[in-house]
Amino acid sequence: MEQLHVTGLRGLPGYSPMQSPAIQSVSEGSAEEEDDEGRTDLAGLLEFLDSLANRGFRLVEINHIANSWALGGLIPMTHHGFVIKTSAQEYFSLDFSRTGIVWDLYGDEPPDMPDNTVFAEMYMINVDPRVVQRYCAETKPFQWLQNDCDTWSRGLLQAIGATSQEREVQHLCGFGGQAQDSSSFCAGSSVETVKPIRIQAQTGRRQRTGDCL
Repeated sequence: MEQLHVTGLRGLPGYSPMQSPAIQSVSEGSAEEEDDEGRTDLAGLLEFLDSLANRGFRLVEINHIANSWALGGLIPMTHHGFVIKTSAQEYFSLDFSRTGIVWDLYGDEPPDMPDNTVFAEMYMINVDPRVVQRYCAETKPFQWLQNDCDTWSRGLLQAIGATSQEREVQHLCGFGGQAQDSSSFCAGSSVETVKPIRIQAQTGRRQRTGDCL
């Protein structure tokens, strides 16, 4: 099997890039855009998703996670993000914040839930990675009340056909707004018609963090 390499898998003790068959190298410059909260290089994310598609891998599971946080330590908010599993048995995360799309790679174990998780919904899916790639590529800049983590996450679920009919968390970051138009992203995706699975926090290599800053 071809040996693949990736930069930016920080904080994973004992991790070897050869353990990850789905992950191809991303640009060296993208590593400079990492911090402790994740990667912010959109080009690297798009390249990663393209690499998955080129190698025939699919997205097979998406976990929609919401956690509470406080703006300025005072104003209660809720942040939405995702942990996604590929058919190569690899996990990566996607979040949307004022810095843009934040993503990270976790190898073959999912991350821990963030502190103050209020719900997690898991969908079993069968989606072409390029559906998510196109959605991310056309994401508009973050804007409170109009295009925040809530509207962005709803748009992504719509894009892959995994829309939840009810949203249990009403105290949302940005307090609502219209989901990003996803009508052009749905080709090539399919979702099993199953009710979202509520899951508990599970042990992973490190914790996923999330807020809108």
